[in-house]
Amino acid sequence: MKYINKIIVILGIAATIVGCSSILDEPVISKVSDEYYDSETGVASLQAGMYARMRWWGSGMEQATLRLFQYGTDTYYRASGSEFDRYGSGVNPQASETSVTAFWNVNYRMIYNANLLIQKLKTVPRNSVFKNEADYNQVIGEAYFFRAYHTALLVAQFGGIPLPEYSDELADNIKRSPASEVYAKIISDYRIAAEKMKDFNLVANGKLSKQAAQHFLAKIYLERASATSAAEKVRRGFKTTDADSAAYFADLVINSNQLQLEQNFGNVFDFNNAYYTYEYNEAKTKSSNNKAQFSKERIWIVNNTEDPILVSRGDSKDGFGGTNPSVGTNNMPGYFSSAWSKVNTRSGAMDGMGSARDYLLGRWTYSTPTPHCIDIFGYNPTQSEGFAKIGTAEDNNRYDSRMYKSFRFHYNAWVEDSKNKWQNTDPNNILTYNWGLNSIYPPGSPRFLKGTWGGDADTCFVITPERGDALTIVNKYKKRFHIRSIQNAEVPGRYLEDDSGFLPQLIKYADNRKYNSSDVTFTNNPSAVSGTKDIVLARLGETYLIAAEGYARAGKYQEAVSRTNVIRKRAAWKANEQRPWQVAKIHGGSLTQDCTTQMEISVDDINSTEKLVAFFLSERERELSGEFNRWVDLTRCEKLIEYVQKFHPKQEARDNIVSGNGKFKLRPIPQEHIDRLNNPNLKIEEEQNPGYF
Repeated sequence: MKYINKIIVILGIAATIVGCSSILDEPVISKVSDEYYDSETGVASLQAGMYARMRWWGSGMEQATLRLFQYGTDTYYRASGSEFDRYGSGVNPQASETSVTAFWNVNYRMIYNANLLIQKLKTVPRNSVFKNEADYNQVIGEAYFFRAYHTALLVAQFGGIPLPEYSDELADNIKRSPASEVYAKIISDYRIAAEKMKDFNLVANGKLSKQAAQHFLAKIYLERASATSAAEKVRRGFKTTDADSAAYFADLVINSNQLQLEQNFGNVFDFNNAYYTYEYNEAKTKSSNNKAQFSKERIWIVNNTEDPILVSRGDSKDGFGGTNPSVGTNNMPGYFSSAWSKVNTRSGAMDGMGSARDYLLGRWTYSTPTPHCIDIFGYNPTQSEGFAKIGTAEDNNRYDSRMYKSFRFHYNAWVEDSKNKWQNTDPNNILTYNWGLNSIYPPGSPRFLKGTWGGDADTCFVITPERGDALTIVNKYKKRFHIRSIQNAEVPGRYLEDDSGFLPQLIKYADNRKYNSSDVTFTNNPSAVSGTKDIVLARLGETYLIAAEGYARAGKYQEAVSRTNVIRKRAAWKANEQRPWQVAKIHGGSLTQDCTTQMEISVDDINSTEKLVAFFLSERERELSGEFNRWVDLTRCEKLIEYVQKFHPKQEARDNIVSGNGKFKLRPIPQEHIDRLNNPNLKIEEEQNPGYF
């Protein structure tokens, strides 16, 4: 409570600064009397609170973001195990308290707040804050956007859901609406939002805009257009114009002159584009120092903050802010690690290697790319499935930079390797044999040396996207560092967390300004997990792919090709661009060539439903890997069961998703919600999804 005075003061001035400052830096009062929101100040604080609650994306929100959107697919899995990854019996209405129920409640709290905001805006005085018509319409648009956005998250996971217009989020007598009606409602709300809100260039960093509404409107049209089976078309309320609508609204964003693609794919998540920093004076008021660049590719972000009082606090299953100080923090920097600690500590691994836990890449092995995920990056556009054929003419990694700009394949030493010294007498000892290269690797000298954190430490371990046994790989490259292929991650019987030690880790959430609560600083300490980096929820790179897929599904293949090639040419290795040694040694490419032309696709690559579905599922993974799209992409394309059965690395998951007889295509309605129902006209079997009652 010691900050209550600060909170009251900020709430009092929220209306005057909400349009020009970082929205998420404004604390909010949650669940107070409705009368508070009858004033302009109250409505302004309610508006600011909608943004603040969005930090649940970064916190993982009881890991719901990981469990429901990220792993349990063909491209990401939970190496150390999860019911949601293995599609086990624990995925049920009763045992989902920390994920499904939390996700359900947070989204309904947002819908409740959006409904409240819509109602209060009808009668709120407009004397100062909302006197300007454009500012007033902006807030109306934001309210409709938030309602649409959170309803869309729910329908993708649960299908039909209750649609409260204006009631408490715990309403107990609202019957589920069919998914077709829910989709229609989402589209209507997004259209209103797009009409009301300002252009991207007229709103503050992190605020919603007309282009954000158009992007998500295009995305929901594409979700409905992706239905191919008769049953799914009926369930979603499919219309023959949906694909055209997806392309149309995506093109409005592309042609708005409000946004622009980064020239280099790697810059989208680069640190220089990640932060909006502030300087504080003695009065604790802040002014922007604008040290960081902003990427205009990012249509909408969850804007995090460096204020220790507010750092990354968002909604949780316990309500806004939660009861546990660690719940609301941005844990994404720590969720995507490889099992760095397992590589050199388990028998059969590289004992004595001493790989460093890099401060940028975090602590936990929660979400790991599968071998199939890495394969996708090497696919030739004409391939629909199978291995990437590394090192052949069909290996697209020689042209496409996105794999090496999305994942980290190398690790540095943090201890001197006193155990593994070079020798030239035992070729079978892959940890120490020097292949007879005595002048390069003198016998008796350490295989690698300790360096400094993030500095000149020797590379000690590299993962290669090839398949191959360890002896073949080390003899092929004769490198100072240890090298293993992703085949090692597929060896049956290995300790599960060791699996991810042989897979690269996603670097999109790597953060160099994490908050360390132990000393209240922003530090590079590897144990710090509260990231301050923005979470990107929509960006122009995806908009191009939405437009492309929409055109392809509408049979307008040339338009689809032109939109796709913008993204693929951006991803190409450019002339003399620095690239890793693997491009030449493993993939057979050039270290200096401009590969733009080689990245272009043609109409023949996507001119049937079968080809376009396979291509865009792969292309979206190459462009958007780890950005919380894959589970929904697979379900909207009706490919979840097929792709998990083929490509998930665990046999248990492959078996379970098939034996589930389709039930895992939707999540269970939380038992907590079912138990609240008191409408005598509600039938429980109608309120729960098939297979869960």
